[in-house]
Amino acid sequence: MQQQLHRSFMAPFEAVLERATAEIIASLVGALFFRRWFSREAIDAQFVAKLIETVLR
Repeated sequence: MQQQLHRSFMAPFEAVLERATAEIIASLVGALFFRRWFSREAIDAQFVAKLIETVLR
């Protein structure tokens, strides 16, 4: 019984975490893809650091 209650309490949190993870990955990959294939600017350490800082805000 406790396990069922725990699962039902945790389900909304797990859904939010899964969605947030997918959005973070999409933000990172999208920016890297655009920079590599469209703008053709360098993907250097400064860009990656700024990208991570921006996505995690």
